[in-house]
Amino acid sequence: MQFLRRSLLILAIGFSVLAPGAYAQSAPIEIRMVVVTAFEIGADTGDRAGEFQAWAETMPEVVPFPAGFRDLRYDAKRGVLLLHTGIGTNRAAASVMALGMDPRFDLSRAYWLVAAIAGVDPAAASVGSAAWIGDVVDTDYGYAVDPREAPKGWTSGMFARGRNAPYEAPRPDAQYNLFPLNKPLRDWAYALTKDVPLADGDALRQLRAPLRNSRPRSARRTCSRAPRRPGRPSGTARSSTSMSASGCATGPTMASRS
Repeated sequence: MQFLRRSLLILAIGFSVLAPGAYAQSAPIEIRMVVVTAFEIGADTGDRAGEFQAWAETMPEVVPFPAGFRDLRYDAKRGVLLLHTGIGTNRAAASVMALGMDPRFDLSRAYWLVAAIAGVDPAAASVGSAAWIGDVVDTDYGYAVDPREAPKGWTSGMFARGRNAPYEAPRPDAQYNLFPLNKPLRDWAYALTKDVPLADGDALRQLRAPLRNSRPRSARRTCSRAPRRPGRPSGTARSSTSMSASGCATGPTMASRS
């Protein structure tokens, strides 16, 4: 009985945190898209931007979210909700779960967009390129060796669980850490945004200059212009897709500068 009282108390506290006064209403708000970001350098707006800030500056409405890493941002006209999870799968899981259980929002018809910054091999793309991603790989399940201590001949210090070296065959079972996304939705988003030009400047050009010769010409020819903000497709199954500000992708999902 004592355990039951304690559980009920925790549940009551949980709901009071999720539904602060100004946004507590009888009918939940239907959300059309949730934009998920993880990395941010400073404040929500006004200083050096990470993943969250560029989106937040287009969404001035702040929604209190005590159970999350930062408050939410909301665009009522477009029905878009901006979530910042903080870095790490543990924080991401907690933040997304908190949002999913929040009675203020109806997420049953929402699309999910993960907008992230990533590193990129200069042989595949240049600094500031953009990519629409079709699969998410959770690398927390892999192993890593300091490259200074790696055996001679290794091309990477990272290798898969259940293997003893990078790229060791046969490829291990990836059901535990490979999460396919909605590729038709990904392709729709790319087709819609592939001709949108990316902003460029002297600073980016200087960063790219030392790496220009390391990129194969074929990669330059097959890369096209960059995707930006998503809209909402019609007649497409609701699911999630992912956009990386400088991720490594192949085929029609890549957008890059020369």
